[in-house]
Amino acid sequence: MKQEIQTALGISAGAAPEPAPPVTTVAHLYTRFCTELNNTTVKDPLGRTIHFRLDQFPYLIKLEHQDKHSGEWRTAKARVVLSALQDGTFDANSHRFDTSRGKDMFRIPEILRCPNAIHENIHARVKGDEVYVIRPHGKKGPIKVVLVVANREGEIVPITSFWTRERWLRTCAKQPPLWEKK
Repeated sequence: MKQEIQTALGISAGAAPEPAPPVTTVAHLYTRFCTELNNTTVKDPLGRTIHFRLDQFPYLIKLEHQDKHSGEWRTAKARVVLSALQDGTFDANSHRFDTSRGKDMFRIPEILRCPNAIHENIHARVKGDEVYVIRPHGKKGPIKVVLVVANREGEIVPITSFWTRERWLRTCAKQPPLWEKK
């Protein structure tokens, strides 16, 4: 089981994790997403099809924009960001993103295909129907979670992913899991 987790995260057995490609800019990540993930699907262990759609891109990297008036950072609107990226008017100086999520975004398909467990999400503030969990370092280390939700078309799409601890999982995901790797 540990070997499958390491493979899903691109880690060779007994070796340090393979470095993820450098995260440079939102525009670079957008181009890679369009080329590698947009309009692709994966099957999870429950046999469900999970879709990658362009409008999820800003949320998968936790893209934020700085409000011109208040200076506060707010969640970027997909429609606005995607339009600016497509027409070349995206202002990188007024946006920021989570570089860890940017690095790991291209590993999400493998996490969805080969999770350690799938739980129902019960966290009131984190959007998502199910939580896919992978434990690359066993029970004691950090875990990677991917949350999915049904979009307006009824397709299951990834909405966010992040590193966390087992404590978060115990309080934010329904126990026992819907599915667990044997």
